[in-house]
Parts: sequence; C-alpha cells; structure tokens
Amino acid sequence: MEPLIEVSGLTARVGTARLLDGIDLTVSSGEVTALVGPSGSGKTTAALALLGEAAPGVRLSGTVRVDGVQVVGGDGPTGAAQQVRGRIVSYMPQHPAHALNPARRIGPVLAELARLHRPDGTGGRRGRSATATKHAAEALRTAGLPDDAAIRRRFPHQFSG
Repeated sequence: MEPLIEVSGLTARVGTARLLDGIDLTVSSGEVTALVGPSGSGKTTAALALLGEAAPGVRLSGTVRVDGVQVVGGDGPTGAAQQVRGRIVSYMPQHPAHALNPARRIGPVLAELARLHRPDGTGGRRGRSATATKHAAEALRTAGLPDDAAIRRRFPHQFSG
C-alpha cells in the first residue's frame, strides 16, 4: 500500500539560506502526524510544500507526493496540487487574524473557502452555494462543532481557542 503522504529530501532555499534541509516524512492513511517546533523552524514551509506551494522567493527541491500525486519535484503535471487541495491536504494559517475576519460570521467564511478550494458544485450559482454550505458544515463537524445555523452565525471571537 502506497503512503498517503511521502516527502523525500525536501529542501527549501531563499538565496543561499536553507529554510528546510532534506526533510523525509511518510504518513500512511489513518495516521496523524504533527509538525512541531519553535517559531521560524519551517513548519509552515513544510506544510505548504504538501500543497506544492512556497512563499515568494522560496525554491523547493526534493520530492513530495500526496495520494500518489507528485506536487514537488520531477516533471509533475501542471496543477497537480489542485488534485489534492482540500481533499487530502488543506492549510489554515496559524494566526486566526490571517484567515478569520472579526467582522464576518464563520458560516459565510467557511462557505467562501469551500467555493475557492473545492469548486465541485454544479447547477449554477445556487448549486455551488449549496455545495459550499455542505462543505462548511462538514468542516464544523470535523472540528467537533455542531453544524447548525446558530454556530454558523457566530463571529470568530465567539469561539474559544
């Protein structure tokens, strides 16, 4: 059985500085893995590499495969990361102010993120909206929260931790 996530020799450079140096990581289906370390240790850089992304000016080398799709290294197909985004790997910035606007309710924010990252709705605008709402509810349930209207109407500051 092929690993769900396989990282081999992942290195990230900016100019002559090395942000990551030969990271190897394997995660099988059903496993949970945490990247931990102090601020500036490369956690975000490594996590973004799972999406085939890097901050401006950062060069990635090595190989990253997610669910059999090569997102870093080799001659992978253009847009390969789109095949795994939101389905296998998602990214939420560590600081809520970067993702959660204090003036916007959680439900519409989650639905907007679903429309951006999981554009699989059909049937015009109404179909896309219903699909996005379904994905937003799924995200709340995954986080251990009820997916009812009262929760979706809360503002970010109304959630603890």
